Amino acid sequence: FVDGMLLIPMSGKKSLTLDTDDGHILSWFGFPHAAGCELQNVNWPLNNRTLLTGGFQSISNRTLDPVTVKQKSGRSILMVSLKPERK
Repeated sequence: FVDGMLLIPMSGKKSLTLDTDDGHILSWFGFPHAAGCELQNVNWPLNNRTLLTGGFQSISNRTLDPVTVKQKSGRSILMVSLKPERK
């Protein structure tokens, strides 16, 4: 936990489902890179993207319920706000 955010480090092939309410802020960063990244049930989904430090990242995405995250290889950090952002 860091300043109201849950940090989830991921390494290698990973898949997870986050049972969140709508409106949480989610950012996903390659650390330094992650390949085959998929992010579903968010405002801006990802499909088979590579996340790179200093390159493409998924920043300030907004969750829908439930969020699915998949990574085929590499290392990354997923950050999710602990409280939904008010509209």
